[in-house]
Amino acid sequence: MRIAKIFVGEPNNRKGFFNNVIERTECLLQLESSVDCFIIRGYYGFFFKLLKFDFTPQEKTKYTLINNVRYNYIWLKLSFLDYILTYKFRLGSVRGKRMLLHMSKNFKNYQILSVHGVEAIFLASCLKKSYDVPFIAYWHGSEINYLPFYNCITRKEIRSFLDDADCNFFVSKKLMNTAEIISPFSKKEVLYTGPSKLFKPLNERDISRIKLKYGVNSKYVVGFVGNLKKVKNVLMLPHIFKLLQTYYDYDISFIIIGDGTERAKIFNLLNKLKIRKFLFLGNLPPNQIPDILGSINVLVLPSFNEGLPRVALEAQVCGVHVVGSDRGGIPEAIGECNCFPIDSNFSINVSKHIINLLDGLICKPTLPVQFDTNKAVLREISIIKNIVEYDLHMS
Repeated sequence: MRIAKIFVGEPNNRKGFFNNVIERTECLLQLESSVDCFIIRGYYGFFFKLLKFDFTPQEKTKYTLINNVRYNYIWLKLSFLDYILTYKFRLGSVRGKRMLLHMSKNFKNYQILSVHGVEAIFLASCLKKSYDVPFIAYWHGSEINYLPFYNCITRKEIRSFLDDADCNFFVSKKLMNTAEIISPFSKKEVLYTGPSKLFKPLNERDISRIKLKYGVNSKYVVGFVGNLKKVKNVLMLPHIFKLLQTYYDYDISFIIIGDGTERAKIFNLLNKLKIRKFLFLGNLPPNQIPDILGSINVLVLPSFNEGLPRVALEAQVCGVHVVGSDRGGIPEAIGECNCFPIDSNFSINVSKHIINLLDGLICKPTLPVQFDTNKAVLREISIIKNIVEYDLHMS
């Protein structure tokens, strides 16, 4: 059975989505050897580079090796016009459509495609229409939560992708329910991911060592891990930290891992509210995050929306409490009892709950059994085989 696994990503900037797909792919390869892997990467056209004053040379290599698995690159040229139409005027949800349409013929000999990200899904949709090659599409968050609701053009595109797919997998029930509004008749299924195998509980000695390494000398540590973007509602963090600092005084510290457009605003707000013990670590390599995450006491997720926050699963594997908003797939990941509505009392409610957790009034978390990458891949293979067998029978 010839399978092509295609996803959109940047190997030099590996975050949750990228790492999740890589780990799923590695599990798939343990069970199915005839899988070819591809990463769609973008590069700027000449005039776009001039406008951005970005003259950094980018070597368009053919592939990369990740954990001894070969991932072939599909290079997608990003022009200034493409950027304006896609991101400014929202006259579509996909970059580089002409190039992707032209490339689709290179995959006509595969029996099925497994795709992540709108550009990969568009490519698979073109292939199915031209060569009747089936595909399964994975939806992780923003492609469903935001893209279809910009205007009727992007909504129509996403609906057509959902309808074209032989099966659509969603990382949470909430995300699937949103997709149901967009495309009521497409085939859908929730396929929960699991935490990375890098994460595990730490003993007290390791926690002390890690805290010493980063200069943290308080009894409690509360943290955030993720992109510093508006959708993550990160400007709520300093207000939560202020309430906790008022209660615990010098016995509590705060750690923020990540970067993004809201970084300067958060930093200024932390200083304005006179938060004493906070540590900004910026973006870190994936292999450095398990130690830091495992050494904090509570992870805060105040997002306006999430597909399913994988960092919440990883925190719970480490025995770390997670508190967040009641948006998107967060309640599915951490339980409704740890989630609160985003309203005028949000920071107060979250802070009170964190205090109860730190004071030992609530037990350590355990990860629900449904969050298992191996089980997800077994289900994926089962669906793939059913689709391919049905296609062979019909032909």
